[in-house]
Amino acid sequence: GDNLVLDNVSFEVRQNDRIAVIGANGIGKSTLLKILVDALQADAGLVEWGYKADFGYFPQNHLEALGDLNQSVKSCLWDVCPAEGMGGVLGRLGALLFNRDDAEKMVGNLSGGECARLLFARIQVPGHTVLVLDEPTNHLDIEAIEALSHALRKYDGTLIFVSHDRWLVGQLATRVLALDKNGVTDFHGSYRDFARQNRLDHLDAGAVMAAARQKKRSAKKRSRP
Repeated sequence: GDNLVLDNVSFEVRQNDRIAVIGANGIGKSTLLKILVDALQADAGLVEWGYKADFGYFPQNHLEALGDLNQSVKSCLWDVCPAEGMGGVLGRLGALLFNRDDAEKMVGNLSGGECARLLFARIQVPGHTVLVLDEPTNHLDIEAIEALSHALRKYDGTLIFVSHDRWLVGQLATRVLALDKNGVTDFHGSYRDFARQNRLDHLDAGAVMAAARQKKRSAKKRSRP
């Protein structure tokens, strides 16, 4: 058709890069991620990965990615790491704020935030050398976003992600790919430096996160004796 989404986009990904993909809504960020993980075929061009590349993909449609909706949370995770035993599975779930009762829930009954946390637990299983995440903080509350950020900072691999959350991008990105109608701007550095140098700011959700974090800290101070 005539609906051109991505054009003149070329870049190289190096081992252990931590890349934030940003740009206006509808510019093709999700499309780019799908092409990178071979979930969508580009009309033209070529994507080549090294032979060691093993992907963990976090799409926006969490339920579809989780598969069987009639299994429990713990079974859904155990499917991808049976060698760790149920103790290891529950430990992984606990790191992403699932308690033992949560682990017994059926996948089909989970909230959007719970689905997102479970999907991240699945793709975080050892073996993936590249994590590709499309808006991972959608549906997540403050504690879950902080847990996600902590896990991703510890991740020893290549990270490519789309996010509108300024706080998360600031925590994780060491490189920025900014998409626009002319192609891509490849900036090596933090998002703060990118925004300052280019006088552009595509992110806005971080302000909400910062306000919520401040409110949480203030509440803790008031509760102290």
